[in-house]
Amino acid sequence: MSYPSKRTLRISKIFFVIILLQMTFGLTNNQKFASGSLPVVLYPGESFSWVIDDISTGTNIWINSTLWFTIANWHANINDEISYNVNDVIQIENKDYTKGSLNMGNLSLATNDHAIGTNLAFSYYPWVGGLISLEKDWMTLGEVTPFSANVNITIDTDSKATILGKEVSTVKFKLNDSSQQTELVYEIETGVLVFGKTSAFGFNLEIHLSSSSIPLPSITPSVPQPGLICFLVSISLLTLTLKINRRRS
Repeated sequence: MSYPSKRTLRISKIFFVIILLQMTFGLTNNQKFASGSLPVVLYPGESFSWVIDDISTGTNIWINSTLWFTIANWHANINDEISYNVNDVIQIENKDYTKGSLNMGNLSLATNDHAIGTNLAFSYYPWVGGLISLEKDWMTLGEVTPFSANVNITIDTDSKATILGKEVSTVKFKLNDSSQQTELVYEIETGVLVFGKTSAFGFNLEIHLSSSSIPLPSITPSVPQPGLICFLVSISLLTLTLKINRRRS
């Protein structure tokens, strides 16, 4: 008798958490969502990829984002894939960031999302969004630095985007000043970047999400009774767990 794989159980848990969050915050009724990410324990072991739609030519420098020294020179081309496999979550300057292996163009290294966001200019210093934002509360970002002090930054927490064949709720950031023009769009529950476009100090990059092992929750305003859905999923997971425990005992 074969048992469900650890990955199958992890994905089931992710679906369960997403449904719980949707029920709690009323996404099925088009209400705003306050939390910026799923519980951080769900990210290690997951993988993501993005396609490069545009990038500046030439060689770029990859730096350590906290100690500010050069690690490598790198370059990538249009239509290249950026892949990121998460293996941990760490804290940098009292904020959570994913950590893992990044492959992009001729660059392959173990890094973290603070470094990725800094090097790819997917950030508004000192805030770093990166490829997966673990922001705790989208709604209060406008009250803190740098957003509260920069009139050139706008945050739309009630936007939508179509990605991977589904419509999702997103939070959209736009910055337009003399040194940087950046637009970042994150799926609002998982914090996964679905679209990024930036131009800063001669570096240009535009990407879109091409795969995510964490399922992105669709906007489903027509689905009735979210509590019933949550109940059915809970019963299914409980039944599966009891069966596995019973067979192992």
